Amino acid sequence: MNIGIIVYSQTGNTLHVAEKLKDRLIREGHSVNLEQITVVGGRTPKTKQFELATKPDAESYDAIVFGSAVEAFSLSEVLSRYLNTLGSLQGKRVACLVSQQFPYPSDGREPRHWTDEEALPIQRRVDLCYWRRQLGKVAA
Repeated sequence: MNIGIIVYSQTGNTLHVAEKLKDRLIREGHSVNLEQITVVGGRTPKTKQFELATKPDAESYDAIVFGSAVEAFSLSEVLSRYLNTLGSLQGKRVACLVSQQFPYPSDGREPRHWTDEEALPIQRRVDLCYWRRQLGKVAA
């Protein structure tokens, strides 16, 4: 199956988890492409004034995983704006990959980035069995 993983990752943490998912799906025999949504000049959380620099084309995929961090208990404004640019996804399998966004701790420390060792339990929590069940329906 041709799967697109389309993510917005401000700090690289969501991208890191998406790369692990991509590797796993490739090992299971799928064709997988990982694409990033980017913003012109970067962006800080809660900023509503920004322009999308890249808008990956979702049309060519049989299944799509959209990924982003949660911002203030809501869908990331960047992913939300990107999704509004898409046409119909009718007939496509769609899944979501969501991570928590705490890039700017309130105590003034630098943004935290996950190591491979820290990402492994998160990857397990993504529940790869779920992905297999959802994506396997079309492949079967």
